[in-house]
Amino acid sequence: MAKVKEDKTKTKADKTKVKYADLSPEELRKAEDDLRKELYEMRVKVKVSSLSNVSKIQKNKRNIARIQTVLKQRALNEQ
Repeated sequence: MAKVKEDKTKTKADKTKVKYADLSPEELRKAEDDLRKELYEMRVKVKVSSLSNVSKIQKNKRNIARIQTVLKQRALNEQ
């Protein structure tokens, strides 16, 4: 039996719990870009079967949505 090598890399979502409301808009956009790049890499890993914990994809998608929500709320509050 061949053992499947587990992906032990940690995503930003796993490393720290970030309060997105405390970040500046530039930091939020940077974090969103980083999470989107990570999400793309995870989707590629799923296709080649090297990502063992697919729940990380859902966590990244939720964090992207949280960032977008904070940005949208700030835009609405400025009006």
